[in-house]
Amino acid sequence: MTTPVPSAAGAPGSATPFAVTAPAQLELAADRTGTTTFTVTNLTGRPVTARFRARGGAGADDSWFAVAGASEVPMSLGGTLTTNVTVTVPPSAPAGQHTLQLEVIAEDDTESVSGQTVSFTVGPAPAPARRPRWLLWVVIAAVVLLLAGFAAWFLLLRGPAAPVSSSPPTISGTAQEGQVLTADQGLWEGTDLRLAMQWQRCDPSHRCTDVAAATGLTYTPVAADVGQLVQVRVTASNPAGDETAATSDPVGPVTAAVTPPPQPTDLCVSGFVWRQARAEDHVCVTPETRAQTWADNAAAPGRWVVGAYGVHTCIQGFVWREAFVGDDVCVTGAVRTQAAQDNALAASRVQPPGG
Repeated sequence: MTTPVPSAAGAPGSATPFAVTAPAQLELAADRTGTTTFTVTNLTGRPVTARFRARGGAGADDSWFAVAGASEVPMSLGGTLTTNVTVTVPPSAPAGQHTLQLEVIAEDDTESVSGQTVSFTVGPAPAPARRPRWLLWVVIAAVVLLLAGFAAWFLLLRGPAAPVSSSPPTISGTAQEGQVLTADQGLWEGTDLRLAMQWQRCDPSHRCTDVAAATGLTYTPVAADVGQLVQVRVTASNPAGDETAATSDPVGPVTAAVTPPPQPTDLCVSGFVWRQARAEDHVCVTPETRAQTWADNAAAPGRWVVGAYGVHTCIQGFVWREAFVGDDVCVTGAVRTQAAQDNALAASRVQPPGG
């Protein structure tokens, strides 16, 4: 009978974000495979998205382990779930005692990791089955005959080689209304090739249509492109009439042109300006901080995904700015800290009446 072992506690003074239990020992089959089950409970005090990662210890390689199912799972407050980790030890690995640890990481707090260690013993590698020597010669002879036949068919029947894209087209520039995008045609293999460009506008489901008269190396997005993706399609043709098309990765969604509001000059003390995270935001900050605020506002659509916190869940590495109540623009942790500090110092940066 195996005894579940709880995960190790966090550092002194810190709360463990997850409780993780599993059997202390895993018995592998003769073919060096096995599966163990971990039970994970959310102790963070809030709904989170948990990321699972299996890690090896005591000489075990991470490639031996695989988490079954999704590696990222939403967890409700106090919720509990189970996940399986499969172990497949390659024949080349030596026999011995090893360990497996399941790391559970909160998506919005990558420093909080709850681990659980399971021990397992790897036995001797199974002896490979011996094949008759004559079978090897039969296989070699068959391969040689097939290659010879294919070479003869290729030499007799091949026509002119169609163009081949060895590196797809790419787009550089900022996907914003009024900003110029530049296409690189990519790399092509073939003789006497002609390359034709066509810019395309795509909706979020990647249904694309050609943009009229947009057949050059550059394209400047217009109002109709706002909220859409933009890509470029390059078609290569040779004198024999063969055509091959390659398409770039899309860029976007295209954001609307940003017109900075007029700079206020009469409310903040010297050296400070209104932050204007929104129109009525009159917290006084440095000009550099305001420029960062406007840049983060413009970049907001590209940092939102549908996730545990709704349609404005931040992508990995970003958090809500919270410069004011309801501010869900996604920024780095350092920018959010700066916003909180500026809010605390706001009163000291305002010109006194008559100043």
